Amino acid sequence: MRGGRKKKVTVEWRNAVRPILWRCQWLELRMKDLSSQVSKYDRELALIKMGKEQQQAVSKTNGSTPESLQICKGHGNSSMKRRTRKSKLF
Repeated sequence: MRGGRKKKVTVEWRNAVRPILWRCQWLELRMKDLSSQVSKYDRELALIKMGKEQQQAVSKTNGSTPESLQICKGHGNSSMKRRTRKSKLF
């Protein structure tokens, strides 16, 4: 560095750059938050997957059909009905 001094920044420049810097910092924090949520959900999914694998191993040793297939059989032909809006009477 020559001279050791920084060039002075104008007030207009600071006012123009400050909102952009704030948004960048906010986005960085949001990205960190989202990545921590991703890792949290990945851990939860891994636990669920392990539980399902253990349940399947137990059901295979018992020779019974998995509970998830038994539950799904009852809901095969059902369909949801749409609700109609109530008309307002004045």
